Amino acid sequence: MQSLVFSVVSGTLLAGAGSLVVSHRIRAEAERGFSKAVYVAESGLQAEIESINDGPPTAESAHQAFLGQSLDVSSEDERYVVSVKDAEEVDKAWAPPNDVLVESLGVAHGVSRMIQARVKGRSVFADYALFGIDSLTFNGSGSGTNGDIGTNGTISASATGSSVTTGKIVFHGSNPSLNGANVYREPDPYWWPSVETIAASQFASGLNTLKQSNSNANILRFNDNRYLDPNFELAWAENAGLTWSDVALTNQHFSEPVTNENGRDKPKNQGGKRYSSTTDGVFEKNVLIFPPGDYYFESLDVTSGQTAILVDNRLGSVRIWVGGTGTGSDRLQTTIIFTNNNRMDRFRLYYAKRAELRIAGNTDFPGLEVPGLIYAVNQTGDATVDISGNSYITGSIIANTLRISGNSYVDFPAGGPAALGDPVRRYDKIVWWREVTPGVK
Repeated sequence: MQSLVFSVVSGTLLAGAGSLVVSHRIRAEAERGFSKAVYVAESGLQAEIESINDGPPTAESAHQAFLGQSLDVSSEDERYVVSVKDAEEVDKAWAPPNDVLVESLGVAHGVSRMIQARVKGRSVFADYALFGIDSLTFNGSGSGTNGDIGTNGTISASATGSSVTTGKIVFHGSNPSLNGANVYREPDPYWWPSVETIAASQFASGLNTLKQSNSNANILRFNDNRYLDPNFELAWAENAGLTWSDVALTNQHFSEPVTNENGRDKPKNQGGKRYSSTTDGVFEKNVLIFPPGDYYFESLDVTSGQTAILVDNRLGSVRIWVGGTGTGSDRLQTTIIFTNNNRMDRFRLYYAKRAELRIAGNTDFPGLEVPGLIYAVNQTGDATVDISGNSYITGSIIANTLRISGNSYVDFPAGGPAALGDPVRRYDKIVWWREVTPGVK
């Protein structure tokens, strides 16, 4: 009898032990399946990002959930299904330069898990202080830059060689034309979108839309009634009289504004505390004020030393677009000051003409403390920017052809002058990542 009891007890214990082993094995297999499913979903996420970055990022390069599209890849007992949405408005198709929401369902060994990631684009303005797509030329021993510079063609420096910058000198797809420890070569040309492409991504008919509907009529000037406005305050500014069809900005447009006599607008090195930079200000200048908006011109010929542009970027972005079919040089040789020196992301000058934009004559553009950006890349590959005459620019300049001369200097700010809404070169920054229940937003 005891033997029988022992046998029964032993059998029960062994059965229990066997069940426990099987249970642990099933649990281990399930955990491996869960882990594997997440790994597969992550693989799908990376595959979708690679698809978006396979060339210039476009809405067509992604698998749009709004359109019923997905990237569906299977192998043996694994599968991922991936699609994208606009990160802010998930019920519409995504398009650059918006952040993209990537959803990836991973399946492994019968286990499904879904992940989401919000991915931010990298602005084309995030990397280089100067980039001359075809050529970048430095003339004069005092000309240089603080920041990385690059080209798809050649870089030449008359006197200072590879010491023209504190950063790297990168040749993309071309053989280095300078020598030095900071000179590098990348095998492929660096892609830049044209101004026409940038405009087309933001306006229905691109630059043609801006030609017919722009902010030129919103340009202001200081009020000429000194009893009403003794201190030249923006609150009392009045319309400067331009219309949307005034697409040629000349010295004549600055003849009507009253001369600013507020001493607070002297250069900061002379005691200025308001609309000024270290070495320049709008004091004793005839000033045009550009509130937030998109301005369009086909000719710039501003050369008078008595003129100034005050970019009112306190509440929004000011973008100046230059287009048209003209081939004559454009000159923007005037003081340009910001109302908010800390918002490096709120000024852009886009130049699309088959011509040359000249910044010269001791120009402080936009000022020692005030970053800005000049972008001159057109579809025909012949937009040129020429910086000369002791100009000092804090920001970035990108052009098909770029020349820096006359002891001019470009200072690239820490972190770059990238901004929300800038054209995007690639999507590579995951803002956040999380696991979600399939079918639940």
